[in-house]
This record gives sequence, structure tokens and C-alpha cells, in this order.
Amino acid sequence: MTWSGLWHGTSLSPSPVRTGNAWGTPPIGPIAPFVAGRLAGRPLEWMMQVASSASTGATVVLGKQQIMRIQFVSRLRARCRACGFTLVELMVTLAIAAILAMIAVPSFRNLILSNRLTTSANAIVDALNTARMDAIKLNATTQFCSNIPASNNTDPLGAACGTSAGAVAALPQGATSAGVVRASSLNLDSQIKLSGTVIAIRFSGQGFGYAATGNSSTPYSGGTVAIVCSPVLSSNNRRVVSMTGGSIITTTTTTGSCQ
Repeated sequence: MTWSGLWHGTSLSPSPVRTGNAWGTPPIGPIAPFVAGRLAGRPLEWMMQVASSASTGATVVLGKQQIMRIQFVSRLRARCRACGFTLVELMVTLAIAAILAMIAVPSFRNLILSNRLTTSANAIVDALNTARMDAIKLNATTQFCSNIPASNNTDPLGAACGTSAGAVAALPQGATSAGVVRASSLNLDSQIKLSGTVIAIRFSGQGFGYAATGNSSTPYSGGTVAIVCSPVLSSNNRRVVSMTGGSIITTTTTTGSCQ
């Protein structure tokens, strides 16, 4: 094979070796085929065989099957390099994932608890509004129930409440027994619970609320009705539901003890 073929990479077919090279002085040493092969885009196997032939003076002739095999191996190696990853890359990825998990998991837990607190407080507000609207609609006496029997009173309306905090009981006009018209929807557990006593609020047909154990002619303006809290959160762990004027209901977020 001529050195011109090595340099220009135009042919793999053998040709007589010329003593004089029209393209200049032949490259010296076994590294020349590698330089020529890189310039011509030849695979490494081809350059190694040409280097071997240059050192021994033999002529290189690659068969069709050998060329196909070399091309297949070259493609396979290129694909493996493109698709694979090293152990160092894997370890770095796992370390980054662990750091992100350590940061994200506590924040995600706090977000879930905060949403549960807000949902429970909204359930209390909804129950108070339901009791008020049913009292107006039915011209009856309704009660937002407490978690303490003494706060619910001992009459038929209070007895219907029992200890089901957040439920709504109604006593129609002329009836001797009351019934629960709305069950409690508070989702309480060790992480979300009520703090202290829930105040039982009764509503007359006029729509004004008053304390179940108080005077029906005095609208409730005692402030706090119920507190939902979480002992897990370190801040903003309380939702305080309040009432003023017997009808104005507000919810505020505070930080404090949860007992």
C-alpha cells in the first residue's frame, strides 16, 4: 500500500511501492498510519493493521466481512459511550438526591400539616354557618356542638350533641327531641387536635348565636369558639375560630401551645 493512500485515505487496495513519492518524502516511523488514519476518519483497528504492515513491509488488504466487523464494533463502542455512565457520576447523583430529600421532606410534611389545620378550621366555620342558616330556614333552634357535655347543656338539644365537636343539632319548633342534621367533619388525630374546650353556640330563628349555657337574648361575643392546633409544628401551629356579635366569624393563625 502506498504512503499516498495512507495520507489521503482514498483506497485500501494494494498498489506498487514507489521509490520516489510525488507527494513528498514518505512519513517515517509506525506513527504515520495513525496520523493518516485520523485525518481520513479510519477506525483504530484499521490504523493498527496498517502500522503493522508498514513495519513488516506487508501489504494490507481488508476483506468485506472484516470491514463490516470493524464498523460494527466501532458503532457499538460509540453507543455504549453515549448511553452509559460511570460509578462516580452515579455516586454524585445519589448524593445530590439525598441532600434534596433531606431538605424537601420536612418542608413537605409541614405543608401538609398546615393544610390540614386550615381544612379543620374551615370545617368548624362551615358548621357554624350551617347551624345559623338552618335556624333561619327552619325557624328552629340549632346548636353547634362542643366536645364537652357540660358546654352543650343538658336539655334535648345538648343531649343530641353528646361529645361530637363540630356537629350540628336541630330542635324544630314544637318538637320534644332534637336530632343531628350535620355530622362532624373534623379530621383529628395525634398530629391535629382540638386545644381546650369548644364553645357550644346556639342559633335562634333570627340567626344570632349565643352560648348554649347562656342567655338567648345576648349574642355571643366571647371571642374564641374553637382552637385547632398541631403539636408537631413549631410555628403557626394554631387556627383560632372566633365569633363576635353572634354572627361574625373569623379565623386567625397563631403560634402557641397545643394541649
